Amino acid sequence: MEFSEERFFCRTDFSAEQIFRASKERDSEMAEMMYGDIPGINKKVSRIFFGTAGDTFLKGLDNNALLDAVFDAGVNAFDTARQYMDSEKSLGKWISDRGNRDRIVLLSKCGHPGPGGRKRISEREIRKDFEKS
Repeated sequence: MEFSEERFFCRTDFSAEQIFRASKERDSEMAEMMYGDIPGINKKVSRIFFGTAGDTFLKGLDNNALLDAVFDAGVNAFDTARQYMDSEKSLGKWISDRGNRDRIVLLSKCGHPGPGGRKRISEREIRKDFEKS
């Protein structure tokens, strides 16, 4: 599977305050979101993916205001993983509250190391991660 010519990337140097400001003022470099294609996904995907491994996500807290600002800034791709503790619950609550599942792209990962760094790359472990996700 190959990606289109446009490469996707993740920016981690934007603060929550910058994201809020960009969504309200629409005057930053984030105001003009770029989108690309990923084979097998039938919608344009923002070239910035928002990761949910932050502290308030890991604790399962309500992140609706932050996610609203990110989405309003044009980000429609959200990265999560079962290993991110309660981040899937925070993200799931926002999706449920906003009814926007058909407008976003969820990217989940699996196979993170287990206790003591135990390798978890097997069909059984991958299936377990996705079933619990």
